[in-house]
Amino acid sequence: MKTFGELAATETPATATDLIKQGEEDLSADDIERMQGAMESAASKRSRYPEKCGAMLKKTLATNYKTLNVLQAESPAVELDQIKAFEDPSRAASLETTSANIHQCKVGISESLEKAGRLINAYNILDSNNKD
Repeated sequence: MKTFGELAATETPATATDLIKQGEEDLSADDIERMQGAMESAASKRSRYPEKCGAMLKKTLATNYKTLNVLQAESPAVELDQIKAFEDPSRAASLETTSANIHQCKVGISESLEKAGRLINAYNILDSNNKD
């Protein structure tokens, strides 16, 4: 008889996530110990059998490659004449507002640069007058 938190003697978890069944929300200390044991076991097997795992991964990769070479998908041809631009009046107004804002920023930057240039010239004039 199986009760919550216990595995039947014939069951062994394939992975740590198999220990928790769907819908079970409560975990006991035994459940966590079994999960840690399953993870340790998997890590141990991976470290002890790297060649075997590598060979299995190569076979899986080769099988996937062959499968992907065979798979094909058909896509309908789309003529560019059929595509129509989406016209949104609010988008046009937004673009105009953005353009005006960018223009104002450009004007502000150029005015600031001109002011900075005038200040540099004024400083140079004052500095040259003080040296004499």
